[in-house]
Amino acid sequence: PAPTPQPRTPVPTVAQSPVPMPKSTPVPTAPPSPIPTPQPTPKPTPPPTPLPTQPPVTYCSATVTRCKDDVEQKPHGVCFTSKDLELAYENGAPQVVGIRWEDVRIPRGAVIVAAKIKFKCAESWLGTVYLSIAFDDVANSPQWETNYPNSRQYGPEVPWTETTVWNKYGYYRTPDISPVLQQIIDKPDWRMNNAVSVRISQVQGTNRRVAYSVEGGAGPVLEFAYYVPGTNAPAPTPAPTAAPTGVTCPPRVRKAYSTLTCQERMQYATAVATLKELKPWDYNRIVDTHSVAMAYAHTTSAF
Repeated sequence: PAPTPQPRTPVPTVAQSPVPMPKSTPVPTAPPSPIPTPQPTPKPTPPPTPLPTQPPVTYCSATVTRCKDDVEQKPHGVCFTSKDLELAYENGAPQVVGIRWEDVRIPRGAVIVAAKIKFKCAESWLGTVYLSIAFDDVANSPQWETNYPNSRQYGPEVPWTETTVWNKYGYYRTPDISPVLQQIIDKPDWRMNNAVSVRISQVQGTNRRVAYSVEGGAGPVLEFAYYVPGTNAPAPTPAPTAAPTGVTCPPRVRKAYSTLTCQERMQYATAVATLKELKPWDYNRIVDTHSVAMAYAHTTSAF
């Protein structure tokens, strides 16, 4: 008999463990670099142009001190000794007033900022007066004795229409005469301390103003301000301080007017005008009330 086949025993299949595949490490992607925006090249800032500095202004004056330097030329002759000056009509007829100032302290090359003539009123008058002012057209004006006012050559005239009422003992000024004074200073033979003269004449009408002469105790004053181009500006002036209380002014000092400096003359004139409540010169300035009181105490009894 044929052998009976035996069943095969199944051979167990060994399951193979799956081999892990290595994971790929991601390569970091670099962020895109920003494209720089071109910046405009800064332009260098030029240094500021310095503003021109104003040269220091000098305030000064000249006073008639000689009795024959303020005169009246009338139809019948010249009066050298009158105690007042009629501007410019007297005894029913017009007249000419001549005024001369010696030692006018303006350096050659100066620029005149302003100039006026100051009078002290001898008689109260009102009404309009039409006058004219002209400078003797020379660099050093001679005395009136050598050449009377009406016989000289004069430069351009400045009209003076006076409408202000003049009260006795008050101080009054002409219009600005700096342009015609500048023409005298600009002459090639002008020198410091030369003399200048003016003629004041009547234009029309019969009205007048009356001022004291030097014989009357208050000769006319030529007030002026100037600067010299090219000079350095002064250091800034500190702010004025208030007048201290309880200050006693020092003893009064007597001085001759001719020995005062320009600054002392202007200080005196301003102090007197201010303390008497008169209008000061247009471009004169008071530093403070204490300095005015000091100037007044020093100078009032000297004149």
